[in-house]
Amino acid sequence: MIALVAAGLLLVISAAVSHDLLDALEFIAGVRLRHQARQIRAGLDADNYVPPEELSSGERGGLKDAFTVVRRMQAALAQAYQLSQPG
Repeated sequence: MIALVAAGLLLVISAAVSHDLLDALEFIAGVRLRHQARQIRAGLDADNYVPPEELSSGERGGLKDAFTVVRRMQAALAQAYQLSQPG
């Protein structure tokens, strides 16, 4: 995450894009950590698979928005570096 802040400060990416990506990554990480905490409290091994039915409608919407931000940045980087787009 420090790299995103630095990229924004050095204008490698805009400050707004850096902020959006940080927000997206923090939201995704929060959903994952809450899921893992529930698993640990239930005596289960923690994993990274969050069943969609476990998510509230707000979390689903937030994840959709966060993944859109990430996907847009991936597409911009692919275009800038002439890489194939993620499938």
